[in-house]
Amino acid sequence: MLAVCSLLIAALVLTPTSTVGKTPDSYSYIKAATNLAEGSSIGTDYRSWPPLYPMALAPFIALHLESHLDVLNYLLLAASALASMIMFRSFGSGLILAMALTVVVAHSSPMQLIFRMAWSETLFIPLSLAWLISWSQYLTAGKTSDLIFACLFHALCLATRHAGIPITATMLATILLRARLHSLAHLARTIAAIALSTVPYLIWLWRTYLISGTTTGERLPQPQPFWMLLSGFSATLSHWLLPGTYLHGINPAAIAASLAALAILCFSVVHFLRIPLSEPKERNFGVALGLTSSVFVLGYAAFVLWATHRTFLDVPGDRYLAPIYVPLLGLAIFGIKKAAAWLEPNHRYLWSALFGATWLWIVAEAILP
Repeated sequence: MLAVCSLLIAALVLTPTSTVGKTPDSYSYIKAATNLAEGSSIGTDYRSWPPLYPMALAPFIALHLESHLDVLNYLLLAASALASMIMFRSFGSGLILAMALTVVVAHSSPMQLIFRMAWSETLFIPLSLAWLISWSQYLTAGKTSDLIFACLFHALCLATRHAGIPITATMLATILLRARLHSLAHLARTIAAIALSTVPYLIWLWRTYLISGTTTGERLPQPQPFWMLLSGFSATLSHWLLPGTYLHGINPAAIAASLAALAILCFSVVHFLRIPLSEPKERNFGVALGLTSSVFVLGYAAFVLWATHRTFLDVPGDRYLAPIYVPLLGLAIFGIKKAAAWLEPNHRYLWSALFGATWLWIVAEAILP
């Protein structure tokens, strides 16, 4: 049922008849995919990004279906919607609320931008969401099968974008934070599995180093000052939180929104760490998902700011920050749910106002551009 709902939600905003936009990055991906489709290597010119996305495009090129890349984007958006719905349900929202939030996700500015383009983020987003779910399940139950899936998605994320590095850091951080729940042998096995899943990525970096003398290709330094990057970052967050508004990054409201989001994330990490996670109960999956999401969002945001500061990349906006949109929205819903639990017994009118404001935000986010 959730899978069908995901396909329908994706169809609301992106039909398989949409024209996929292309940028210089897109043409690099397509050229590398063409080399693969013609039976040769990926090409020595392709060295700035990992190779999985061109490999996903290669069958379309080989079958002369380049004009139908919109079908791939539609399916990847539907996969992202499915993972989003699972996450929202795990954070304690009902089915109707989870579906409404998934409509918001599909309609949101980062998803609308990403899934209308031939960019590797279209593949990275559903893979990272699948990793979040599988790794949280492993933290909850400790099953080997969950670890295998989590490491598989981790390896695929690294093979898609260098932005998969925060996923590695998140896995190490969360397993060490929860180390007291596991034996030393269990911890060593988990770390070994994480290390093993990085091997394909390390092989790619070594290949790039042999070709160019650098691990990620030749890159120019960032000419913009760091405060401009922070400005773009805060402007993006404020747009996510305030539907239909576009605030400049130095606007007080944008700065306040960014600081509020940072405070909520730090609070979430502390909050989830205080909750025991010693039994494989269903409610503990939401705790593990909350902890993993909080650490991942913080680590990913820090990585994007660092990467854009070190190299000539765009200011952090919808494209680069899109992978944290869903976990950030899930954490916001969890916070509202906790506030509701505190308000409901003795503050019925405040609870009603909070409930109404939440649905008003959902409707506005789904309607406004």
